Amino acid sequence: MDQTPTQTQTPTQTQTQTPTPTSTTNLAIRDFPTNGIVSGKYLLLDSRLKTDKNGKPYINGVLGDNTGKISLKIWGAGQEFQEQITPGCVIEIRNAQVREFNGFLQIELDAARKNTYQIYEADSEEVIALLPVTPSDRDELWQQIETAVASVTATHYKNLLQRIFGNKETQRLFRNIPAGARKHHAYIGGLMEHTARVAALCVKMAQVYPEADHNLLVAGALLHDIGKIETYNLSRGFDMTDDGRFFGHLVIGARLVEQEITRMRTDEGLAFPEQAAQKLLHLLLSHHGTLEWGSPVEPLILEACLLHHADNLDAQAMRFGAARRDAVGKDWVYDETLARTIFVGDADV
Repeated sequence: MDQTPTQTQTPTQTQTQTPTPTSTTNLAIRDFPTNGIVSGKYLLLDSRLKTDKNGKPYINGVLGDNTGKISLKIWGAGQEFQEQITPGCVIEIRNAQVREFNGFLQIELDAARKNTYQIYEADSEEVIALLPVTPSDRDELWQQIETAVASVTATHYKNLLQRIFGNKETQRLFRNIPAGARKHHAYIGGLMEHTARVAALCVKMAQVYPEADHNLLVAGALLHDIGKIETYNLSRGFDMTDDGRFFGHLVIGARLVEQEITRMRTDEGLAFPEQAAQKLLHLLLSHHGTLEWGSPVEPLILEACLLHHADNLDAQAMRFGAARRDAVGKDWVYDETLARTIFVGDADV
């Protein structure tokens, strides 16, 4: 009978207690639960200082691991906080809230609650292990690159392509560098994936428009983003190199190709017609299409026009595909890169 009071109190206490959310540690980003609590180490891919509707500063960033990306909001973080973090650093989050906003998940932190996060510089191996990777098979993508190179029959273009893509260090970088840090194909292998698809599109375009020079068009497609191998730094999570910031990948790529053509002529005695070099460099410099989009010159020949549209087509198609994969139970989501709300519901409906 002495145990009765204790037994009657226990159910009452159980009914009034609020369960404490369980934090999941080191969960892959693709498996983050909506409204869940997570802890773990993730790579900071992007960080921008913004102001909310009440005039208060906050960080709008992107965290990533090798399975995907998630938006990051650090409330109450101002200029001083922004200067302490750079893309490529690792953020260890502790009991962070995962919320849904506009169809996408995001992590929310409070800058004042320093016990909920730690920011530190990681070594290159740890950084690379956290970077997202292309969903495509990289060996198959490389085979597609080799197939496109083999389709080029003009000796000067073929020699140039074989010299550039035959270089072991170029191969290593080309197979790993992203096509972009944020907007499209922002993952390891992204440059190779994007290039393989643009080259495949250009092969088809040359068939549809037989007046186009297949050799020039495909060579331009294969080399149009080659400058990105010196634009991004894998050890800092797709951060840009100094050359990448100063010159951009169009100028870097044109410089790399021009230097290789010069070596072909002077060191090897291989012929490369001057007008062929001019046209190829023009394709590299004009493939963004307009001055507003970053090209120093607009397309002036058919092959440059076709390359520009193939490049833009693949970049936009990738964004639609990524939005569909990343959306959480929504039919319509806003894509920041496309700058519009797009439909991502079931294709069969």
